[in-house]
Amino acid sequence: MKLDHDSVLKELERITSKAAEVQDNILRGILERNKDTEYLSKYMNGSKDVLEFKRAVPIIIYKDIYPYIQRIANGEDSSLITGHSITEILCRSVSVSV
Repeated sequence: MKLDHDSVLKELERITSKAAEVQDNILRGILERNKDTEYLSKYMNGSKDVLEFKRAVPIIIYKDIYPYIQRIANGEDSSLITGHSITEILCRSVSVSV
């Protein structure tokens, strides 16, 4: 089978032409689900605005969020960091149910 490079390139351009819009829509959904978490409330005060998120919420690494994860592992509600229920946390290959 011979590839038509022009067709492949056009298809790639078509499906990626709105990448920023798609990413913003995904982020909007994440913010909607998680707007009431303790972590996001610290920066966003319940806002779901993508530009506010980009301005206010810092880029973090694992050690920055670790205290929240530890609190959840110790029995606090998962709403500290997510709008979804966390029912299990894996720590160093050991399963810890919460």
